[in-house]
Amino acid sequence: MEKITFIATGDWGMPTSSFYNNLNSVAKHKSTTSFYLLLGDNFYPSGVTSTEDPQWEKMYKIAFPIDIPSFAVLGNHDYVKNPQAQIAYSSLQPSWKMPFHYYDMITHLTNNSTVHFIFLDTCLLAEDITLPLLRNTDTRALPTYQQLLRTYKKKQEEWLRGVLRTSTAKWKIVCGHYPVFSNGPHTISRSLQEFLAPLLKLYAVDFYLSGHDHNLQHMIKNNTNFVVAGAFCSNHMHNGISYEHINSRFQSSRSGYARFEITPNIATLQFFSGDHHVLYSYSSSKL
Repeated sequence: MEKITFIATGDWGMPTSSFYNNLNSVAKHKSTTSFYLLLGDNFYPSGVTSTEDPQWEKMYKIAFPIDIPSFAVLGNHDYVKNPQAQIAYSSLQPSWKMPFHYYDMITHLTNNSTVHFIFLDTCLLAEDITLPLLRNTDTRALPTYQQLLRTYKKKQEEWLRGVLRTSTAKWKIVCGHYPVFSNGPHTISRSLQEFLAPLLKLYAVDFYLSGHDHNLQHMIKNNTNFVVAGAFCSNHMHNGISYEHINSRFQSSRSGYARFEITPNIATLQFFSGDHHVLYSYSSSKL
C-alpha cells in the first residue's frame, strides 16, 4: 500500500461529553483509517471483569467500529479488575488486537518499505509508579499484578531488546501507556525512562506513543518523537503550574486525539480536537 493512516489515543474508555465529541470527530476519518492504536486505560475506572463485560458493547464497539482493527495495550486502570480478559477478548473479537501483554506488528508499504509497531505493557516495566497507583485505586488488584510482574517484566525487557535489535523496518513506532517524557501532571517512571530512553535512541525509533497524561503533547529528544495522546475522555488543566519541557514542540490541555499518516518517505502527525479542528501538524521525512 502507498500509505497507512491511523488514530492513536489512550485513556478513552469513559462515557463523558469529551468521549462523545471525540467519537464523532474520529468517525469522520473512518473511510481513510487503516486501524486504531488504543494506548491503555481502555475502560474506566477499573478495566473489565471478563470477556462478557457490558463495556465491550457499550464502550468499545460504539467508539471504534469493529470493521477496522484496534491494536491495544494495557494501562494502570485496566489492571484493577481483570487485565487478562482484555487479552482473552482477542480470541473472541477479531477486531480487538491484544494477543499478549507485549507484541509487535509489521505493515508493508510500497517500495519495500515497512512500518514496525511494537506494543508494550508499560505497567509491568514501571512498577515504581504502577504499585502506588494500584494501592490508591484498589489493593485487591495487587496480587495479580505482582504475579504478572514476577513472570513477565524481565521477559518483556529481553523481548524488546531482541525485537529492536533485529528490526529492519524503515519506520519504527513503539507504543505504551506510560510516557517516557511528559509535561503533564502525572509522575514519570524513572525506571521506565532509564530502561526505554537509551533503547529508543540506540535503535533509532521514530515515534514513542503513549497516553496516561490526559492532554496532547509532542516532544523530540535524541531524534525520537514522543507523543502523548491521553485526552479522549477527559483533559487535565495545568492548574497554574508550568510543565514546559525544553524539547517540547506542542502541548495542549484540550481534549482530542492523534492521527497519523505514514508513506514510505513521510510520517505526518496531527492532533485533532473533539470539534474536529486540527490543533497541530508535524511531518518527519526520510529518504
